[in-house]
Amino acid sequence: ETPADALELELQMKLGMLLMQIDGFGAPQTSQCFVRARELATKLRQTDLYIVACAGLSATLWAAGRYRDVLRMVGDVAADELERLQPMSRVFRSLVMALAEFHLGELRAADAHSREALHELDGVPAEQRVDIGGIDPEVMVLSQRVAVLVHQGRLDQAAASTARAIGVADRRGHPPTRTWALALVRWEAFRRGDMAESMRISRELLGMAERLGFHARIATGQMMLGRALVGAGEIEEGRRLLRQGHADWMAAGSLATGSEYASHAAEALINGGLPGDAVYFVEAGEKLVTEIEERFFEAELLRQRGRLAEKGLHRDG
Repeated sequence: ETPADALELELQMKLGMLLMQIDGFGAPQTSQCFVRARELATKLRQTDLYIVACAGLSATLWAAGRYRDVLRMVGDVAADELERLQPMSRVFRSLVMALAEFHLGELRAADAHSREALHELDGVPAEQRVDIGGIDPEVMVLSQRVAVLVHQGRLDQAAASTARAIGVADRRGHPPTRTWALALVRWEAFRRGDMAESMRISRELLGMAERLGFHARIATGQMMLGRALVGAGEIEEGRRLLRQGHADWMAAGSLATGSEYASHAAEALINGGLPGDAVYFVEAGEKLVTEIEERFFEAELLRQRGRLAEKGLHRDG
């Protein structure tokens, strides 16, 4: 145990959080940082930092669709150890568990853990708060709350959480945090059917991702802009961006949340009069449901498969 170990631990944690934003949760270099940080935290007997390193490594497992591995990694903490953790460490743990449970379609558990994360965070003084993945922790936790609330049909509460998140981002004046909060506003505009606002924010976010070098966000930004363009009647450009964004996203080796992106693209294309194009996205989403047990958009994909069947586009075999 040396001062050099402590310094390396600090640097590995900071670099890992930065790489999450630049290269994505699933990038090998992101994972390597947190694997090393976990080794150092074990060596230094830093339990709280061990939990935070596990949370960072869990994000890499999550990106690969290994949701149950995430729950095993961070969920197996004895009650007495959990009690001794600092509140910020408990925030990390609860948030990661909520994220995995949500994608598995276990909404009740995800709701409980996301509420728990927000409750723990409310008790952490501002000077003791730590960014999560380079994002203000309150905005990160609120984004998970919004996702759960929307899936539960609690749209008024989701809107209130979105407003709270953008307020935090505006007060902090931190560009990465603002991009995250604006993404929530973009989703809300789309849910309201305000395609003009959704397109405006999508273009702003895409530009910010390009300026900040957030490569992992560019492909998803293209898909979200493409979806809004199709919804606004700009079919050809929207269709092109949906295909391009999805191809870039797949090329990066992404898996997590893929059934959601595929479902949103399919819905926009079916509504835009392009059911033939939607088949590709429905099949891509169905493939992920089978491969990584991503269940939170399974019902939507089944509904979209039914809409395609109504139009004579049946599944082969």
